[in-house]
Amino acid sequence: MTAESERLDWYFDTWADVAVRVGANVQPGQPLVVFGTVNHVPLVRAIGRAAWEAGAGDVQLVYGDDYDRYLLARYGSDEVLTRAAVAIRAAFDRLLDVEGASISVLGDDAPPFFADVDGRRLARAVPLATIELAQRAINERRNAWCVVPFPEAGWATRVFGTPDVDRLAREIAAACRLDDDDPVASWVEHLASLERRAAALDAAEIDEVHLSGPGTDLRIGLLPQSRWLGGRGRTRWGQLHCANLPTEEVFTTPDLRRVEGTVTATRPVAREGVVVEGIRLEFREGKIVDASATAGEDSLLQQLDVDEGARRLGEVALVAGSRVGATNLLFYNTLFDENATSHLAYGMAYATAVDGAGSLSAEEQLAAGVNQSHVHVDFPVGGPDVEITATTRDGRRITLVEGDRWAFTGA
Repeated sequence: MTAESERLDWYFDTWADVAVRVGANVQPGQPLVVFGTVNHVPLVRAIGRAAWEAGAGDVQLVYGDDYDRYLLARYGSDEVLTRAAVAIRAAFDRLLDVEGASISVLGDDAPPFFADVDGRRLARAVPLATIELAQRAINERRNAWCVVPFPEAGWATRVFGTPDVDRLAREIAAACRLDDDDPVASWVEHLASLERRAAALDAAEIDEVHLSGPGTDLRIGLLPQSRWLGGRGRTRWGQLHCANLPTEEVFTTPDLRRVEGTVTATRPVAREGVVVEGIRLEFREGKIVDASATAGEDSLLQQLDVDEGARRLGEVALVAGSRVGATNLLFYNTLFDENATSHLAYGMAYATAVDGAGSLSAEEQLAAGVNQSHVHVDFPVGGPDVEITATTRDGRRITLVEGDRWAFTGA
């Protein structure tokens, strides 16, 4: 173990406890898979130890390597660019059948060596088969899953201009309630508050969400069966879990056909090794008909061309009063920046947020207005100058979010 890892023992041990007890909510006898890269060994091991101590039936640690993706993008033929790592694909395949749990450790979204490969090839070098399995596990609620962060030097450099991993760990701890007196209890209380907020939005029976601000005038229609979710999810066998740590959002699934107007991202998006800035998207009849970015545009366009569904919306998420936002940092990491302020996602929709959709085939979901895609990319759209309002099914207009303040108090 490196000296840096030894300094961060407190971070790893606290995260392991929260990830096992709150995130995946690992049950006695339950199998768990912990995913990470070779850079994340201390946290992956800490989670594994905490899971065994919590009574897990089996714990497997599965490692990948971002450098493998770099080599694939640089040297691989077009035919193998989307191949999946055998071990990781097999682990996701197993999770579909065992009523298990998984915890994924994520670190630097854009390691420095990614800069040495063509951005369009890097954007294509994604394991489509693994993504499809993971999406099935999510939408069919077959996995109690959770994602947690790992501070890396490259990530710290992007945020602070210096590889101060200790500082990044402290900022993550503040944003993620790790330095509260009882982090587990704090998370349980916070998740319950998000669930109450989602219930209030459901009771309002919202038909359309409207975003307005600099470079943004976008109307998003919801499905009659769309439901607002937030806090904890529930597997098909009834196990509660929290998919993203941190999480500050309440979200729903839009009607893929009812999106009109223009939206401008309010923060950069770090995705698949590329930082994309100044995203601007124009929608007509639900489809992105024009897209641009001030930096990383090639990567954006490559993502939008992965499949037909990549050019349609899959998620609307509201965030206000966020601890992540309170840090006043740009994290250059989707897990954090999507939880700093309200955001949208183009690509795959969550069937879990649509009543009855979980029992439908992918083709039936698509026909019902639930988007299907191999991609799901969140991009921040909220901020001090953005207002988010809604129109209810009975024609009332209500204000949901003003700037970064939650304005809606109930139906």
